[in-house]
Amino acid sequence: MSVFVWVTENEGFFSGLVAIAALLGISGAAARLIWVRSRGIRPSAGTGWRRWAIVVGGIVVIGAVTFVLLNSPQSEVEPRDMARAASPSIAVLPFTTMSGVTEHEWLSDGMTEDIITLLARSPAMQVIARNSTFQYKGQSVDIRRVGEELGADFVVEGSVRPIGDRVRVTAQLIDASSGKHVWAEKYDRQLDEIFAVQDEVTTGIAAALGDELFKVESIRATEAKPGNLDAWGQTWRAEANWSVEDARKAVALDADYARAHAVLGRNLAIEALQTTRDQNVYGEAQRAARRAADLAPDDVIVLTHLGQVLLWSGHPRQALKVMARVPAMSPSYAEGIVWYGDMLIHNGRPAEGLEMVDRGIKLAPSSRMMWMHETIRAEALVYLGRFEEAKTALEHGSLDESLAAPVLFLAGIEAMTGNMSEAERLREEALRRSPGITSGTLREMIEMMSIDGGGPNFVRLFESLNELWREGDAKRAQSTDAQL
Repeated sequence: MSVFVWVTENEGFFSGLVAIAALLGISGAAARLIWVRSRGIRPSAGTGWRRWAIVVGGIVVIGAVTFVLLNSPQSEVEPRDMARAASPSIAVLPFTTMSGVTEHEWLSDGMTEDIITLLARSPAMQVIARNSTFQYKGQSVDIRRVGEELGADFVVEGSVRPIGDRVRVTAQLIDASSGKHVWAEKYDRQLDEIFAVQDEVTTGIAAALGDELFKVESIRATEAKPGNLDAWGQTWRAEANWSVEDARKAVALDADYARAHAVLGRNLAIEALQTTRDQNVYGEAQRAARRAADLAPDDVIVLTHLGQVLLWSGHPRQALKVMARVPAMSPSYAEGIVWYGDMLIHNGRPAEGLEMVDRGIKLAPSSRMMWMHETIRAEALVYLGRFEEAKTALEHGSLDESLAAPVLFLAGIEAMTGNMSEAERLREEALRRSPGITSGTLREMIEMMSIDGGGPNFVRLFESLNELWREGDAKRAQSTDAQL
């Protein structure tokens, strides 16, 4: 490179030098003038003038340097590029099933899930949660649009084609801003080598992004490993549909597969929490989740499910202790981070909990579980006395149509803040979804999961719900009497 070209490319630097030189010249001239003037004055006064010359010259020099540093042109780096350099964000789209057989979808979906989980273990990447990326399943998408919608710098896409007892997997890493391929690979392997392929795909992505510290082999050693593909696929189904029956089938297929036990425990616990709160069911859930943790003590999904089981069965302190490890082990595992926030909330630390929930939501901006994340966020906001924000969180969460408890939660907030007509409407909606629901349903759940019964603001909410129920029952009774 010629000197002229180098100077041209660094003109901002040289402009700064010129400015400093000019100001130094001015300051030197001023100092010299002061010095000369001082020689015609008596010695003591002259000494004072000389000191002032040095001080003024120093101030001018410092001001010159500061001015140039603050106002010199900076290298034009877009915020997106700065974020990419610090911690690139990655979205792994659902791998496409190329066989045309619906039953094979579990293979491609499970592979996608595992790759996301493995990448999330790297502290050098921000990985978009599967609940956000799976909204694109089965769609022909524009990579640039996906990058914009998910805030991703890079997008991973691929396909899985089972052929008899073999499988062909393709994977590619694409720059979301330009649409250019950064890395791509194709694998032809025996079907039972699918887990090795997942490791190689993840390693290829990490290497392409320059994460030299990320070693999939060491991470895989800490995770639950299935003994066979059927158990892995059945566990993935049970994870996705929250089915106790499917989870039992997974355990039956491989009694030593940790995640099968973990999913069984989680599914049992949530079923008990939403229905009978049967202590026998909670006991079985805890045994399954602890068995999973014994088999894979460093698997973040296993730990998250154990934490959920402990919280939902009334052991918030133990749940927090288990979950405290997860954010450090897997900085991009959005589900684990949100649930850690929930544990903090129910252990009387709502401000810290809210911070973690917001962090998890940022990682999973389009999660299909957003209604749950926003419900947890609303819990923290009620604890903190920020009731209007709590209402917005619940309304923004697109409440799951199958659940009544979040609607009851919102009804209580509306009643507590004096909006009785809306509270009554929500009460009727909660009863429509679950005819057996009462004003005490939410109280029982919150008190069981919290070390402080929910705190003073939740006590107010529970009292408002009781009043809402009394008024609603009285109106219903009057209507019935009038009809008779």
